[in-house]
Amino acid sequence: IEAGSSTSPADEVTAILEDSKGRLWVGRFGGGLDRQDQPGEPFRRVKLSPDPREFTGILRIVEGTDGALWLGATEGLLRHDPVSGRTESFLHDPARPSSLGRGYVFALLVDGAGQLWVGTGGGGLHRLKLDGSGFDRFPVRPGDPTTPSDDFVTVLYEDRAGRLWEGTRSGGLNLIDSETGRAQRIPVVPTDPNALAHHYVTSILEDARGELWIGTGGGGLARLVSLDANQGVRFERVTARDGLIDDDVMALAEDDDGSLWVSTRQGLTRFDPRRGAFVSYGLAD
Repeated sequence: IEAGSSTSPADEVTAILEDSKGRLWVGRFGGGLDRQDQPGEPFRRVKLSPDPREFTGILRIVEGTDGALWLGATEGLLRHDPVSGRTESFLHDPARPSSLGRGYVFALLVDGAGQLWVGTGGGGLHRLKLDGSGFDRFPVRPGDPTTPSDDFVTVLYEDRAGRLWEGTRSGGLNLIDSETGRAQRIPVVPTDPNALAHHYVTSILEDARGELWIGTGGGGLARLVSLDANQGVRFERVTARDGLIDDDVMALAEDDDGSLWVSTRQGLTRFDPRRGAFVSYGLAD
C-alpha cells in the first residue's frame, strides 16, 4: 500500500484495526481514516467531520460491543458508526469537569464488561459513563498513592483475569480497580533486577501461556513473575544484554508458535521465551 511518492504526515500509519466484520481500518497521523471492506479492494477515505481540517490524526482504533468504532485522535475522542456513517466527538472542555481531559488520546480499551476506558497525554485516565453523558476521571492526586502515578497514559490493557493495566510515560505501570478506579502503583527501580527498569511503559501483552509482558522505552522487556501480597510485585527482565536488538521497546505481538515479535527503535527482534532464543532484524535486512 503506497500512500504517495513523498513522505508526509499523511503517510504515517498510526493505527490499524480489523473489525468483527473483517473490514480493515487504517488511521494516519495527519491523514484521517481509511476503510477497506474486502481484501484486495481499494481503500477509501472516511469522512469524520464537516470540517476536513478536524480529527485528522488518528492514533488508536478499537471496536465497541455495538460495532461502532472508537477513535483516539489528536483533537480528542470520536465514535464512528460504520452503518450510518455518523461520527460523534468528545472533546476537552475546561468548563465541564465530566468532559474528556486534555491531550492526545493515546490509549483506548473496551473491557470485558463493555466499558470504554480512555487515556490521554496529560489528562490522565477516564471511563465513559454508562449513559454516555461524560467521563469519570481518575487523575493523579499528590500525596494519594491510590491514584495513578502519571497523567500521561500510553497504553491500557485488560488481561484474561480481568485485571486492568495502565502504562504511562513517566510513572511506570499501574494496576487499576475497574470498579473504583483505585490504583496500585508498580514500583520502578532501575537498580533492582526484580523490578521494572524504566518509567516509560510503551506496550503490554499477555501471551498464550498467560505470561504478562511489559515493554518499556529504555528498559527492555519485563515478564511479570509475581503479584503476591507477601512477596510483592516481581519481574524478570529481558534486555539488549540478553539478545534484544535494543532496549527501547515500542510494540509487542505474539506469533502462532509462541515467540514474541519485539519492535524497537533500532529494529525488530523475534524472541522465543521458552528457548531463550533471539533473532534480530535491522535496516540491512
